[in-house]
Amino acid sequence: TAEDRSAHEELIRSSRRGSRYANEADVNKLIAALEWPETHNFFNALQIDSEGNFWILEYALDGAGKRQSRFRILDPDGNQIAFADPFPARSVGLGGKLHIGDQSVLRAYDNADGAPVVGVFRIRKPD
Repeated sequence: TAEDRSAHEELIRSSRRGSRYANEADVNKLIAALEWPETHNFFNALQIDSEGNFWILEYALDGAGKRQSRFRILDPDGNQIAFADPFPARSVGLGGKLHIGDQSVLRAYDNADGAPVVGVFRIRKPD
């Protein structure tokens, strides 16, 4: 929105104020050179599993206003078939250590300390 853009521009201006490396004209040039997207993605697709289902990482606010994430699983026709607990999705791709089973997902990743760990994340299928 225009309000979001104004807030972002003000953030840029405030972060550059008082800098000996940027004057007002430089900041205006920086803002003028920014590209503003017309649309934003609401979710990130993690991958397509071996059965052709799409695993989509989505975010929503819970009842307390806290940001929560989960995976929504859609079949190849676009029908929702399950939800899965969130798991670290960084560096997932062709070389990712990920196994999708019937009841859960097994994911190997490095924790915040850099140590390798394995997580088991449950798949919740609708009744």
